[in-house]
Amino acid sequence: KQCIKDCPMQYYPTTNNLKEKTCELCNGNCKTCFGPESTNCFSCKNGSFYLKDLHSCFETCPVYYYTNSTGSECVKC
Repeated sequence: KQCIKDCPMQYYPTTNNLKEKTCELCNGNCKTCFGPESTNCFSCKNGSFYLKDLHSCFETCPVYYYTNSTGSECVKC
């Protein structure tokens, strides 16, 4: 319940039905996100893998994806 210029890390800006701007919490695997969904990630927390095509973070890479050489992203087979 305070006014700030930008949302802090792990939050993304959104507008509610009353046209009020608020900061909403990112999905648990996101380190930073952009919205409009909490799963729209820019980066992931340690231990999660980033899937660039979906802008999402996963605990393990989904089917038809593998972990890249740096071990931080999921790449399509």
